[in-house]
Amino acid sequence: MRVKLMKINREHVIGVVCLAIGTTVLILTRSFPSGQGYVQLTGPAFFPNVLAFMLLITGVIEIVVGVVQRATLPVLSFTAIGEMLRDRQVQSVLIAFGLMLLYVVFMKTIGFFTTSFIFLSGMMWRMGVKPVRNVIYTVVLLVVLYLVFARLFFVNLPHGLIG
Repeated sequence: MRVKLMKINREHVIGVVCLAIGTTVLILTRSFPSGQGYVQLTGPAFFPNVLAFMLLITGVIEIVVGVVQRATLPVLSFTAIGEMLRDRQVQSVLIAFGLMLLYVVFMKTIGFFTTSFIFLSGMMWRMGVKPVRNVIYTVVLLVVLYLVFARLFFVNLPHGLIG
């Protein structure tokens, strides 16, 4: 009996990468402390876990799209992967995933404010936000995130080096 191998396309690769990163984030955030009092769900792992679940859902959708449309999508080759890695949008997605992974890994050690500043300003830099606006937007977003998570949801955010 001969087994017919499924041809891999771009959607399959994107889906697998999303699943791998989402799973890694969920594994890494298991060591984060839980929330306080009646808000056990909204500890420091809440936001990274929400993003991880979104990545998992996106990964499954991409794999399904790749399977359903495999007849119309080009087969992936090393040449196609090289071309794909030169694409600015693909590079932006990879940078976002890398920053997210670093965010989760270093949040406990470095702290919420420092890692969030690096993550947010790095993402805005990649999107082409000018440096002065980048800093202003990042600080405003940090204040909003702090107020929402620390004050509204009573999340004990890691202080890290500044604690």
